[in-house]
Amino acid sequence: MAESAAVQPLSNVKAAIGESPLWSPDDQSLYWVDIKNPRVLRYDFRLATLQTWTMPSEIGAICRADGGRFVVSLRNGVMKFDPATGELDPIVHPEAGRPAYRLNDSKVDCRGRLLVGSVEDPGFAPDGKLYSIAGASAAILQDRIAMPNALGWSWDWRTLYFADSFQRRIWTYEYDNETGVVGNRRVFAEIPEGEGFPDGLTVDEVGFVWNAQIDGWQIKRYDPDGRVERVVRLPVRRPTSLTFGGPDYRTIFITTGTMKLTDEELAAQPLSGCVLVLPSDVRGRPEPIFGVGTQ
Repeated sequence: MAESAAVQPLSNVKAAIGESPLWSPDDQSLYWVDIKNPRVLRYDFRLATLQTWTMPSEIGAICRADGGRFVVSLRNGVMKFDPATGELDPIVHPEAGRPAYRLNDSKVDCRGRLLVGSVEDPGFAPDGKLYSIAGASAAILQDRIAMPNALGWSWDWRTLYFADSFQRRIWTYEYDNETGVVGNRRVFAEIPEGEGFPDGLTVDEVGFVWNAQIDGWQIKRYDPDGRVERVVRLPVRRPTSLTFGGPDYRTIFITTGTMKLTDEELAAQPLSGCVLVLPSDVRGRPEPIFGVGTQ
């Protein structure tokens, strides 16, 4: 089933590559990042205000941490970020020996581990890695990746979703919550040529998987077996990621980008680069906190 989305922009601020939307229940705010104009952005729904923080290098993602802080994945490593002071404290730099590689999509599992992918940028050689970070230790879960994206877990946390965008495939892995070890990789879904590439991913309360498909003008909702249940058409070509948020987690926030769009395309797609807001008939859940296990 295909439908056109009745979306609204969260604000008029536009990103070159908006990514990693994150709902923070502590301050009732949406956070997101702009990779190529490296900054963290926050929209505070209590005050209806927007705030930004400039980052020292390209930023792939932001995740929750303890004490009102966050974890950011930068070209120069994984760091704790304190929005109250703007300070960054290094945690670990898994690609310290490969300066051509930056960190990209990142998510925290239910035991507080951070999974983060690396990508050669520019170049996109198929030698990126998916890391699992516990404390200041990093273990490799998969290598030979060109563009790591679409991280997420099933509602019971036993299945990990992950994609190499350039292969147009979303994979599933069996996920051991005790050890963080993955196994039994299989293809969950394939995106047909001409329909974009798999980017950010999230899972709803009934176990259906939502995926933003960059260059495809759409997000898709898959059932747990990988069948397309819904196609939501968007007024922008480059949706990048999505998450559930709001007080009841029944609002979908979709990040988008302007990079690689021509002047003519930008004029025809005025919402490109904005965060889009879409009401939902199902809910999501809070993202876990780095270093804090919930199960």
